[in-house]
Amino acid sequence: MTEWSDVSPQDIPSRNRGAALAATLAIAMLLGGCGGGGSGAVTLPISVSLFPAAAAVPAGTTLQLTATVANDSANKGVTWSVSCPTAPCGSVSLTSTASGRATTYAAPSAAPASDLKLTITATSVSDATKSAAARPNLKPG
Repeated sequence: MTEWSDVSPQDIPSRNRGAALAATLAIAMLLGGCGGGGSGAVTLPISVSLFPAAAAVPAGTTLQLTATVANDSANKGVTWSVSCPTAPCGSVSLTSTASGRATTYAAPSAAPASDLKLTITATSVSDATKSAAARPNLKPG
């Protein structure tokens, strides 16, 4: 039986040399791509999700919101902010939370004259370009 180490290019028929060379190159490329000198780790981008994304909130009540940050190796959590077209907008009880920990939105005690569209935003501390927003409506009284 012939060992592969005993085979020289001259032992391969000329019609098969091209196929043998192509197969060898393909295997080398596959193996080279597996190690390649890098760490091999793929860093996924940070993303933020928020629950609930929408709700109706009567004046003087509260709403719990939870933000989850994915792919944040530093586990820095989120900061919270509240905005609306006309004040008062209400506030959040915790302006910074760990991923998966809830904050409580407190609606203003005075009811607006009409539906007030709020935006409650959770922004990643590790990457401030990543955020998610809930858009509850503050209901008139």
